[in-house]
Amino acid sequence: MKALLTTYSSVNWPQLVSALGGPDVIKLSLTADEALSPIQSIADLDYLLSQSADAQFYIAVVQAEYFIAEAIDKQENLAVAAKQWREQTQALLDFQRHHRHQLQLFNLHQALNYPDIFIEKINYSNAIPKPTKPTYSNELSLLAACQYVDQRTALKSLNTRLLAITLPLAEEDKPWVDIESVLQGEKLKQKNLLDLQKNLDEIQIELNVTTKSKALQTEVTQLRGDLTKLKIDGAVITKERDLILAQLHQVQEKVEEYYVALKSEEQKNKHTTLARDKQYAKEIQKLENELRKANARAASAEYNLGLLHKELSEHKNSTLWKATGPVRLLGGLVRRVDKSKEKLQQDIGLLLTSDYFDVEWYLRHYPDVAESKMNPAEHYLLYGAAEGRLPGPLFDGNWYLQQYPDVADAGINPLLHLITHGLQEGRNSSPKFLLNSQANEDAQ
Repeated sequence: MKALLTTYSSVNWPQLVSALGGPDVIKLSLTADEALSPIQSIADLDYLLSQSADAQFYIAVVQAEYFIAEAIDKQENLAVAAKQWREQTQALLDFQRHHRHQLQLFNLHQALNYPDIFIEKINYSNAIPKPTKPTYSNELSLLAACQYVDQRTALKSLNTRLLAITLPLAEEDKPWVDIESVLQGEKLKQKNLLDLQKNLDEIQIELNVTTKSKALQTEVTQLRGDLTKLKIDGAVITKERDLILAQLHQVQEKVEEYYVALKSEEQKNKHTTLARDKQYAKEIQKLENELRKANARAASAEYNLGLLHKELSEHKNSTLWKATGPVRLLGGLVRRVDKSKEKLQQDIGLLLTSDYFDVEWYLRHYPDVAESKMNPAEHYLLYGAAEGRLPGPLFDGNWYLQQYPDVADAGINPLLHLITHGLQEGRNSSPKFLLNSQANEDAQ
């Protein structure tokens, strides 16, 4: 045996009973499929289950949107209605969890929309479906109810749980409201109000021109009362519409805020990446400078070592060295230092340890120096500067001598002058750095 019941007080339950052709019964018959017209409580359901252990009960449920819409139509307190629906629904879900083998929940409004599918799903033999449609609330109330449910997490979550365990009759659970149709209806009501006002004005004119008939006066009074009522209803509807539009605008603003926050985070990450790349570039440049200085010091040390070996070899091969062997054994030889050679060694050291003389660059650009096996710094001091050669990419000796004729008149090596005096005097090393310094001054 199958029985159709409900625990919800809804205007659509009698419609379903009528649409299925079920009898209007009060007591449950245990011999046939029945649709119980009265609203049942959880206690009633418990009693029915205890009296008919083999029966299958199908319980109609009302989803939150339709329940709230009916409350709006009845001008009930929405918070009270929402609490009533939550308590009733939670109690039904708890009860159904303990009686799954006998209870099956189905969506009342889906059953009214798809009666043939519903009858086929439950194999309800006594049903003779009649064409019917649910008694919906006005669409504006339903739209407001949908918005109300979506904005309350607890209500929305329980509604989703309820729909998840109901008998599936349609793919879409959420009520569909044609907003365009609602707006068109509002426009039509406004137009009707204007037309009615126009008719009233015309009737008033006729009354002023012709006799003031009591019948016409009564009709005008009635029409004015209807107009007043329509204006009040229109004001309420307009207020509800404005509330819904304001809520929609709030949702749109939140979406825009999320988008702006996302873009800001992306821009922040981009700036962080650029700053990190610049820091890495500075560190790489610093390491390259240190490497160049290390290479220069190594080249200087290697050159000095070669000079020492050469000088030692010359001394050992000289006649004086051989002749004074016994003397060296007794007291050592006092050697006179070549002052000019010592000055050259100091100048070579200054060049090799500066940022402006690049050993590798000099040998790469002047292969004849590399072939001569001569120390590149010594070559630049003795020959390179006079030949117009450059010590590296950061210094132009030819331009330096043209820019500062006092250095040229003094006959000083241009790079040696820059290192010992020029930098302290604020002189520039090349036209490129001069332009850069001017650009920085203009920017400041």
